[in-house]
Amino acid sequence: MTRLRPRTAAVVVVGALGIVALVTGGSGADAQVLPPEPTTTTSTTAPPPPAEQPPPPPTMKRGDRSGDVENVQHRLKYLGYDPGAANGVFGRETEFAVFAFQKTQGVPVTGQVAPEMHRQMANAAPPPALAPNLGGDRVEVDLGRQLMTIYRGNAPVIITTISSGNNRRYCVRRRRCAYAVTPRGTFAIGRTARGWETSPLGRLYNSAYFYRGFALHGSLSVPLYPASHGCVRVPMHTAAWFQSQLYRGMPVFVGG
Repeated sequence: MTRLRPRTAAVVVVGALGIVALVTGGSGADAQVLPPEPTTTTSTTAPPPPAEQPPPPPTMKRGDRSGDVENVQHRLKYLGYDPGAANGVFGRETEFAVFAFQKTQGVPVTGQVAPEMHRQMANAAPPPALAPNLGGDRVEVDLGRQLMTIYRGNAPVIITTISSGNNRRYCVRRRRCAYAVTPRGTFAIGRTARGWETSPLGRLYNSAYFYRGFALHGSLSVPLYPASHGCVRVPMHTAAWFQSQLYRGMPVFVGG
């Protein structure tokens, strides 16, 4: 009778510590423990959260006093506007400069510095030149936007709001009548006068004449719209020093 040999059994046990192969034979059993396979751990570092941007300053208006106002004044000066002294006081002079800036940007002219204006000032470009062919030193009067820009070396040194002729008919002592029109064209700075002058049409401060009796001059009334008899009215604080940037024969372009 032939004796049957016991079958060979293979058992594979998988555990957390490795692989155990259990082999059973006719003469006994051997247990073989295999070392665990190496594992690779990949650590993922999350990017840091973006830094929070500080909120823009609140809307500023005439009468406010703060360091934010002073920052605005410095920025306007750098861009060529005339906010007056950079003292942190939002006065009439700063309001005029804000008027001028808003006119150049083509946004509503409110005289207030809203958060959006801070972004506009950070990326502001000078107003487009009307007559660059006249040379680096020139005066440009933009009747459409009621702005005046004085250039020295092709760089704007004064950008200011103005008030020009209102195009209405007027009479002087009921004898001489005319229309309040600011002449358009290319002219040149002629006679200048310091202080106040009195003419049949009103008072002029620190006048700079560019064509006959038409002058750039300071006025106590410079609204946002055309209101003069034909001269170009300039805010008083700007008229106090703008003659220092002018000279006889300097080209003046009036258009827009």
